[in-house]
Amino acid sequence: MNRFTLLFVAVAIIASGCNEVKPSTAPPGEPTKSGDASVQTNLGKLSAEDRKIAVSQKNCPITDEALGTMGVPIKLMINDQPVFICCKSCEKSAKKDLDKTLQKVGELKAQAGKSK
Repeated sequence: MNRFTLLFVAVAIIASGCNEVKPSTAPPGEPTKSGDASVQTNLGKLSAEDRKIAVSQKNCPITDEALGTMGVPIKLMINDQPVFICCKSCEKSAKKDLDKTLQKVGELKAQAGKSK
């Protein structure tokens, strides 16, 4: 492979995942207007039961990004509880401290309940 090809592949890999330390610029659970249609499309790809859970959670417990902004949310089972994350890159962090992840999901659901 030449240098250009290697550079292109490296950039594509870096751009494909989410940045776990990137703070959200939108209010919690509120996708930007430009991403709203894609968020709804991505959430619509979940089963009805999973979509209900993801909507009640609204945000990723790792990045605080609105679920659906990074593609179809990923479902994890943590201590027999469903947890949704925004992308595959967040899985390791979510599983690193299970109690912290579950606590954050509880907080997100409480926030989402207040904003209704």
